[in-house]
Amino acid sequence: MPISNHQRQERRAAARRAFVATDDVPDAVPRPPGRGPRNHFWDPRSPGVWRHNESNEPYQSRAARLASARGRHAAAVRGRRWSRINAARCTAAPVLARRWTSAEKTASLWGPDSAKIARAS
Repeated sequence: MPISNHQRQERRAAARRAFVATDDVPDAVPRPPGRGPRNHFWDPRSPGVWRHNESNEPYQSRAARLASARGRHAAAVRGRRWSRINAARCTAAPVLARRWTSAEKTASLWGPDSAKIARAS
């Protein structure tokens, strides 16, 4: 949502006051030249970092973010791999073993009419 002119003026005034206030702070770290990261402000307190406007978290470069994400992803993959190593191959309910009757065994070997033939003879 866009901000009003009044809010913009207040923010600029606060930034000017903060910039002037760092002049008399002995351990203030000077702001680096050039533009800062989007949605971040310069925190002059030691060690001097860019901080996010809303969360106040220190800025991480893209390389640092990717490196930490790479490590987290690899650990998660390893965890999933080892937890699923002996898992069933399908998600269906397991087939419960049951005892077959001799007629069912005969039928499975010789066809459905074999039990009748075996009884008749």
